[in-house]
Amino acid sequence: DDEVEPTRKAFEAKYPGIVLEHFELKPSDAIQRIITEANAGQTNVDVFDLYVTDVPLVKDRDLIRPIDWVKLFGVDPKQIYFDNTALDMWHLSFPMVYNTNLVKPEDVPKAWEDLLDPKWKGKIIIEARGNAFPMLAYKWGKEKTIDYVKQLMKQNPIITKGGTPTSQAIANGQGAIAIGTYAYKAEELKAKGAPVEWVKTAPVPVITHTSGVLKNAKHPNAAILFAHFVSSKEGLQARADGGGGGNLNGEGLKITAEGRAMAANNVEVIIQNDKNLQLEAEVGEEVAKIISSTK
Repeated sequence: DDEVEPTRKAFEAKYPGIVLEHFELKPSDAIQRIITEANAGQTNVDVFDLYVTDVPLVKDRDLIRPIDWVKLFGVDPKQIYFDNTALDMWHLSFPMVYNTNLVKPEDVPKAWEDLLDPKWKGKIIIEARGNAFPMLAYKWGKEKTIDYVKQLMKQNPIITKGGTPTSQAIANGQGAIAIGTYAYKAEELKAKGAPVEWVKTAPVPVITHTSGVLKNAKHPNAAILFAHFVSSKEGLQARADGGGGGNLNGEGLKITAEGRAMAANNVEVIIQNDKNLQLEAEVGEEVAKIISSTK
């Protein structure tokens, strides 16, 4: 598709003779396909793009090839997960996004706790999955995060489903402030003249996508090159050229509009990683219960 084409062209130009075949599945379907094929003694996929939370489902079955990314490519160790089996590739960020027609400059929230002010009652949009909150627990801890979400639900929020529909809802003025849409979407809408902006004074939780190579990949060397390429500055620039979200960690930060804004404003970024998955799962389960009980 349009988003992948610049990546394909850039990779094939860098490594002549390697042809990229790409297809997309929902994460759950992709994981099931990898496992089912492995059980049948087949491997028809070389490289994966998975949420960091999904990697253990494949790694724990010994289906991912560990690679010495530091030795081969000089990758920053902070961007290597799960014992050399996954690379930090790109992110989806979840800042507070607001409608500039409905929020005066002096009323823009500076911290997540500001949303508990009674003046925002009935004016907050929350995406049903509550993706931002489990990462806030990295900074706040479990108890404070869950208490915050409970208090936030007393603000009678508008519940939406899906990050992009939430972006559209805030742009259309269905609420004043939104949680659960993406900074890159806000930047896209703003560039088109929509009355949206995102808060740069509060910590921004981000979800991590990873790349890696399957253990029995049919084209292991090409797979290693591609897994690294899509995580490199060059590959991330190609992704951005296709309209994709960027990497908000390390050298890839300033490639996208959201990343440049984060760098310019010294935004604190809370990056989803492999060290806090248990905490994240526990908080996510509680958050899902709290949000679903308010629908």
